[in-house]
Amino acid sequence: MNGLALRAFSSRIRNCGHTPGRRVIPLEDMVRKIEVAAESSSDGNFQIVARTDARTSLGLDEALRRGEAYATADADVLFIESPESVDELERIGRAFDLPLLVNVVEGGRTPQLAPDELQKLGFSLAIYPASGFLSVAKVLKEVYGEILARKGTKGATPSMYPFSDMCELMGFPEVWAFDRRMRIECEARRFVAIRRAPITHCADANPREVRRVRPHARQSCATTTR
Repeated sequence: MNGLALRAFSSRIRNCGHTPGRRVIPLEDMVRKIEVAAESSSDGNFQIVARTDARTSLGLDEALRRGEAYATADADVLFIESPESVDELERIGRAFDLPLLVNVVEGGRTPQLAPDELQKLGFSLAIYPASGFLSVAKVLKEVYGEILARKGTKGATPSMYPFSDMCELMGFPEVWAFDRRMRIECEARRFVAIRRAPITHCADANPREVRRVRPHARQSCATTTR
């Protein structure tokens, strides 16, 4: 899907898709959302992802009914959120000809299957929105636990990303090279400016000793232009 712009439209009212207590807006309101988006888009690369969270509160049959209505309203991709078994994933995969999206949340309601397995069930897209922050949270808990236990961080270092690698990842070497280049150029410009500056005469306390100095080297003295 290189070059595509996916815009997701959801029927849920707040809350994460794998948490309890979710509510959904009326079917007619969601269908109208999709119709307006489809009518206003003239870009063939703009793809509408229509999502329903009806499975948890209203059941899979209602979620499938809504998915069919979204497809009729010109949605490009269907997202039936949080099916709770492989059988439910299979039913969703058999029910639609459109590309299907599945949300893989580790520890969530949907079975955690491999991409190949999901593809065999009829899903074209898989997202992993929680993988990063769940992994980071685990490491943070371990590291800060070591600190709270007054053990320092030496024991937790193997689970950390190496500092030098982090610098590379953030692009710091390029920043440092740019800084060095700019510093050299600035010093070169300053040297040229000094070389081109006019020379003045400076008389010290002894009027017989007259020195020729450049402006940057002036000391407290009486000066006259040449």
